[in-house]
Amino acid sequence: MRQTLYKRLQQLEEVSARARKQTESRDKETGNAKFISKARLFLSLLGVEQPEESLAGALCRALEIDCTELRRLLRAGIDPIHQYFTDKGVYEQLQTTEAAGTIPGG
Repeated sequence: MRQTLYKRLQQLEEVSARARKQTESRDKETGNAKFISKARLFLSLLGVEQPEESLAGALCRALEIDCTELRRLLRAGIDPIHQYFTDKGVYEQLQTTEAAGTIPGG
């Protein structure tokens, strides 16, 4: 009886591990797709064209960083677009403008 219970627990752990791995993979793919969409929107808003270069190359050019820095930020889980806006003071300016009541609906 104990061996049967032990084998069943092992099977459940394996199934659980597989399900967790699939969920993580799906979440990663969804996150990648969202970031690619966000990056394309960012490039479009800045008017950066991507004639014969990769999305990463165009993004680096728009963010004024090199590809090594982009890889480092992404590996660290830092959103480079958010950091760009923070470094440029865009978020701070929006908060100031919103506090002053000059943003419609703000």
